Amino acid sequence: MTIGAFLPKVETIIYPNTVREVSGKNCCGYYSYDWNNVLKKLVLSQNLENIGRYVFSDLGGLTELTIPLSVEKIDSNAFEGCLSLTSVIYNGTTYTSQSELIQALTNNEVEVSTDTFRSTGLSE
Repeated sequence: MTIGAFLPKVETIIYPNTVREVSGKNCCGYYSYDWNNVLKKLVLSQNLENIGRYVFSDLGGLTELTIPLSVEKIDSNAFEGCLSLTSVIYNGTTYTSQSELIQALTNNEVEVSTDTFRSTGLSE
């Protein structure tokens, strides 16, 4: 069972600024929000440094995401399968292309994998 299964009607999750890392699998071996198609908006901590592997994967309804400037690393497949995610805001710019977003992150010395946004609504 995933957190997503327990939050079937929650459309927005806000991470407090005390959160510095969001990571990996829960106690049952599933990634945190797998299979939640209702969640539309993630408000990440302004102090967030690391986003773990697959942690936000398969959020089919996710449409709003802003990556804070504090982020230093986004692990592989962190947002894979977020099919409704067609744009991401980073450093005041809205990106609709995976390659342009990854380039902007890399230019700002963020460690990011080329498959971080695989199978999203972002163009390649």
